[in-house]
Amino acid sequence: MLWNLFNFFTDATTGTTGGTTDETTGGNWVTWVIFGALMILCVVMMIVPQRKAKKAQAEMQAKIRVGATIMTAGGIIGEIIQMDSEYVWIATGLGEDKIVMQFVQRAIASVVNAPSTPSEPAADATDDVDEIK
Repeated sequence: MLWNLFNFFTDATTGTTGGTTDETTGGNWVTWVIFGALMILCVVMMIVPQRKAKKAQAEMQAKIRVGATIMTAGGIIGEIIQMDSEYVWIATGLGEDKIVMQFVQRAIASVVNAPSTPSEPAADATDDVDEIK
């Protein structure tokens, strides 16, 4: 099928103009250039989005820590309670009804809430306010 399409382009460039062989063979290189440019464009259009998605996935995987709230590819939301190099265990549910589930790390679709690192405690806000007497 692709070969028939290619033949269509070559027939179109050699055409029915009735010119000499020098005129008709001059159009063949144009067909090859167009065909090559389209192939390069197709490859670029496939590779660039794939690289962006891979970079975003790597950044998301870097945010995964114990205590983070995550969402799996199946839509389950829970807090990571334990993890190793391949698996994560998440707790989901309310109150005493929490359920612990084990997932492969690749099943994590997004990080809903990444735990923040402990910072300096905020200064007491009442120290800056003048008291009314």
